[in-house]
Amino acid sequence: MAEINRQGGDPTRVVGRRILGGFLEGIIDAVLLASLASILGISIEQTAVFTPAPGNLAEEQAQLVALAFVYLAYFVATKVVTLGLWGWTPGMLCVGVRCVRWDGRAPGLARALWRSVFFGFLSGLFGILFLLPVAIAMSLTKAHRALQDLVAGTFVVDNQWFGHMVIVGTDRVSAGPMSVRREEAEKALKADGLGGSLGTRLPANAKNGTPFMDKGLDTYVVWNRSQERFLAFDKASGTWEPLD
Repeated sequence: MAEINRQGGDPTRVVGRRILGGFLEGIIDAVLLASLASILGISIEQTAVFTPAPGNLAEEQAQLVALAFVYLAYFVATKVVTLGLWGWTPGMLCVGVRCVRWDGRAPGLARALWRSVFFGFLSGLFGILFLLPVAIAMSLTKAHRALQDLVAGTFVVDNQWFGHMVIVGTDRVSAGPMSVRREEAEKALKADGLGGSLGTRLPANAKNGTPFMDKGLDTYVVWNRSQERFLAFDKASGTWEPLD
């Protein structure tokens, strides 16, 4: 694997904080949902037991629908939107970790939805029987990836490495340089008065050792100083290959 500069140790060594964050998130979810239900006049005890008195069936069903809607809205807001756009859920925010893709960026809405639905469905179905293998996977897998990370293609890293590439090598996992999108690289070039074109023929000023996204190749490209050539990241193999 072609080497690019590593800037830190394993950014995914946050297993203890992840477990604490999950515990805190359960408490936060329960408190916020109970508060929202109370504001809307929904009785949690009544809907949980659901033993309507004669003639109150319609009212009880309406409460159940309202509670389900409140939970769905809360789930989308805190497990999909904030996770997909900024890489955090309430529990993650409390313990200082972020969920990212391999390039250190927030996972995006689609990936966050799949990750959260997978975890939520199986944890609701199997309870602690599912949480145990999740904890084991976090402890034993390379890059400390839980089952939901493995199926969604995500990593959980310390806050300080948000935006940095996660380099999974054969010997170790480490934090790489900040990743830069094509649009960001073009903006920087324009600010320096160098123009904004980063087409197939890469300009000399892109040889700064900072990976950036090339839309034409749909992957990251970086200048390797030791080899004096551009390398493109091969997503299938997880390696950097020469860009001819």
